[in-house]
Amino acid sequence: MLFNEAEICSETTEPESETEAIRIDVKSYQRKSKRTKSELTKDLPQKDIYYELPEEALHDEEGNQYEYVSTNLVRNEIMIIPKQILVINHYQKVYKADITIEGVPATKFLKAPVPKAVLPHSIANAATIANIMAEKYVKGLPLYRQEAEWNNKGVDFRRNMLIIRIRF
Repeated sequence: MLFNEAEICSETTEPESETEAIRIDVKSYQRKSKRTKSELTKDLPQKDIYYELPEEALHDEEGNQYEYVSTNLVRNEIMIIPKQILVINHYQKVYKADITIEGVPATKFLKAPVPKAVLPHSIANAATIANIMAEKYVKGLPLYRQEAEWNNKGVDFRRNMLIIRIRF
């Protein structure tokens, strides 16, 4: 009786039944209604393409002329444009003025202001850096896979170029 303390202290008056009936209320299952194409694409940007007949085709051999009646929607398509790579060349315009300083002719140059690069001496702009960081830290894509992806697109980035060192 020394080690049966929990059984002695319990206040159960009824013996436990070996089988217990478990009742689970199950709600009736209803299949979700399918979304229509217009519901799927309502928030996406739209581009319309119209196909028209040339002016010559609107006349037949008997001299009848066809006139426009209506436009029919033939189909909807979703087009996904993958990453696009674009080189942006920054040019600085330089202006000159012929001046005289104490009677001596001289030339003075003036340059248009250019915004600083995000990382000095780097060919990556802010969008490229954001893409590399999102691929690495949000999607978990390792740098060697990013390197292969860039190389497949024709950009010869090395893995050590993709490492971004930010100094504070």
